[in-house]
Amino acid sequence: MQLLIGSTTTFQINDGGYKHQNTGFCIYYFQWSRVFANNSTVELNNSSSTGPSSVTFGNLIINFTTDPGAVVNSSGGITTINGNLTIQNTSTREFRLTGNTAVTTTIAKDLVISGGTFNVASGSGAPTLNVGGNFNQSGGTLTSTGSLTSIVFTGSGKTFTQSAGTLTSTNINWAVNNGASLTLINNLPVATTRTVAINGTLDCSTLAISGAGTVVVNNGGTIKLDLPTVPGQLLEIYLQAGLH
Repeated sequence: MQLLIGSTTTFQINDGGYKHQNTGFCIYYFQWSRVFANNSTVELNNSSSTGPSSVTFGNLIINFTTDPGAVVNSSGGITTINGNLTIQNTSTREFRLTGNTAVTTTIAKDLVISGGTFNVASGSGAPTLNVGGNFNQSGGTLTSTGSLTSIVFTGSGKTFTQSAGTLTSTNINWAVNNGASLTLINNLPVATTRTVAINGTLDCSTLAISGAGTVVVNNGGTIKLDLPTVPGQLLEIYLQAGLH
C-alpha cells in the first residue's frame, strides 16, 4: 500500500500512532508538512541508513523488527522529542543520534532502553542529550563510541534506573541541572576522566556513584549520600564555594 500526499498538504498525527515499515520514502524525507502532537507515537520498524531528521516527535520508538541492512544514523537531525524516546530493538545494527554533527537533543519525558544498541555519538559530534523525565535501562546497550556525550537531567523528581543491559560510560559526562532532582535506583557509572556535575539535587540514597570519575557539586547543588555505603573507588568529590 502506498500513501500519496501532495506537496502542499499536511500529514498530522494527534493522539494516535504511526508505524513505519519501509526502508524507502520515509516520513522524514518528504517536503510536505508533518505534525506529530505531543501524545502521538511514531514507531520505526525499518529504515534506510539515514535516520529521521528535521522532525519534531511526540513519542518515538525505535523497534527494527526488520534488519535495516546497516546502522541507522540520524546525523544530528533529531532535536526535539516531546514525549518518550524508547530504544526497543535495533536488529543486529545500531541506532545513532549523530556521527560528526554537533547537536543538542531534548527529550521532554523518559529515555527508555529495553533492547538494541543506542550509540549516541559515533564520530566527532559531541552531542548533548537533555532528559526531562526518567532514565530507565532494562536491556540493550547505551554507548558513545566517538566523541564525548553529555547526558543532562532537567526534570524534577526523576529517577535513574539501570537494572540490566550494558551502559558503557567511557565517553559520557552526566549532569543534573539547576532546579532538577534525580534519585538513583541503581548505581550511576562515572568513568575515568569523566564527571557528574550537580547543579540541582542528586539523591544517591543507599546507592553509589561508581567508577573512577569525578563528582562536582557546583554552587547551589546538593548531593545526598548515605556515607557508610560509599565505595572505596569513589573518587573525588569537589564542593564549590557557597555550599553549606
